[in-house]
Amino acid sequence: GEAERYLEHAFLTAFTAGFIANKLSRHVAVEKLRTAALLHDIGKLVYLKFFPAHYHILDDYRMTHARMLADAESYHGFTPHSKLGAALCERWRLPEVVRRACLSHGLPELQALIENKSADEELKLVCVANLLSKLCSEGLIDRLKHDIRKAAMEALGIDEHRFMLLMADIYDLRAEVQSFLRKL
Repeated sequence: GEAERYLEHAFLTAFTAGFIANKLSRHVAVEKLRTAALLHDIGKLVYLKFFPAHYHILDDYRMTHARMLADAESYHGFTPHSKLGAALCERWRLPEVVRRACLSHGLPELQALIENKSADEELKLVCVANLLSKLCSEGLIDRLKHDIRKAAMEALGIDEHRFMLLMADIYDLRAEVQSFLRKL
């Protein structure tokens, strides 16, 4: 169900962020990065727990149109899960890196980080990990897939060949996450 999908995405994003940081020798605190990546979507839990009818409307739109949840939130005029997540971070006094990851983990945010040459490397990696996790586990429209691929390659400074190898590794990580979650 929804909880299992949430957990798979959260763990895959965390593992992907750490994997990319280690593989591409990014100079970040990997455990801090993984924590931010693991919790980047906690705003979805607010929807699932307190507003399940709204969440199902958003999820139906997302699946029907092969788009991101943020697109569905914008279309329906609902509060973004990113803002719900950031509010939860403040309430629970979670680290600032987690709050920033909740607020900024989508494609528009990654594109803005790429334009900002002094951008936060941890946040950039959370965005990339989130988007690549979605790329290998969700049906998305071709234009969105193209834009994610292009932004990820630019953010990571890799070419098409290295991107394809990275995606193969992420598909392997997904299988590991699924196996791990089945054992829980």
